[in-house]
Amino acid sequence: MLEKIKYPNINAKLKGMYAKTLTKEDIEDLLKQNTRKDAIIILKSKMPPLDDLNVDAKRIELESKLDRVIVNDINKIYRYLDSKTKKVFDSYILKYKIRILKIIWKDLNVGKREQEIEEFKTWKIIFKDLENFINVKDAEEFLKNIEEEELKNIFENNKNTFELDNMLTKYYFEKLYLIAKESSKKLKNIISAQIDLINISSIYRCKKYYGFYDKKYFINYGKKIKIKTIQDVENIQSLQDERYILENKKNKEIVESSIYDNSKKYIYEKYKKVFIQDQYDISSIIAYFYMKEIEKSNIIAIIEGIRYKLSKEEIQRQVII
Repeated sequence: MLEKIKYPNINAKLKGMYAKTLTKEDIEDLLKQNTRKDAIIILKSKMPPLDDLNVDAKRIELESKLDRVIVNDINKIYRYLDSKTKKVFDSYILKYKIRILKIIWKDLNVGKREQEIEEFKTWKIIFKDLENFINVKDAEEFLKNIEEEELKNIFENNKNTFELDNMLTKYYFEKLYLIAKESSKKLKNIISAQIDLINISSIYRCKKYYGFYDKKYFINYGKKIKIKTIQDVENIQSLQDERYILENKKNKEIVESSIYDNSKKYIYEKYKKVFIQDQYDISSIIAYFYMKEIEKSNIIAIIEGIRYKLSKEEIQRQVII
């Protein structure tokens, strides 16, 4: 629980930062643009921190600038957190460090460093130990710099991208759940719901594209889907198989349409509700940063959609508001 004396400061900061996020109207204005350049000009007018963004910026530069907004917000809020809350928050933002480590690891295999360097520049302010990774020459040197044995083993023993992504996701969410469980019932419940949806997606996609599901990818601590469910998963023939897809109306509706997009919207609505209603809980802080991630995702979807000349309807389907 947050220290009571700091609640007013935290709430004031969160409200102030939230007031600067893009509104539904702002998103609709972006969607109306016909060229990428025009969209970036509109975006710059609505987000002052992006004032120095080049109107012809590549996706890497745009993502880096948007990440810097998130980094700045992390720094604004971090100093108000007590040690217990920092532990939960550190576990949440670990996702960004894992993302960078994954990029570096993959780049070591293909010799491409541009995205890695941009990511490093942005996040080294938060993760000081990234300095140890930016100039690594090979996998052996990379692994030596990872202190936590479990994380090191994941990189060392999961060679292909599919396995690595799944095992890192499992590692992240199980750690986050166990720490959140001790601090906030609301946060624990949302993370548990996220785990369910990730497991549903993983089970279905493995079945669809590989013909089987490996239990090692299963993330523990889901609310509805338990490991014993996997005993019956071979019987799933389609997304409409209600018996094996949770037997839960809301989740059934999610998987019957688009697992990825609708599950994100489902969790977004949960976090938004928490942010509005639960100001004195760590979940409200996590909710704000989840919404910032969705904001970034929306911006990228719109500007890149315009770049690739997707229809307005197709871009709209990727946007969560």
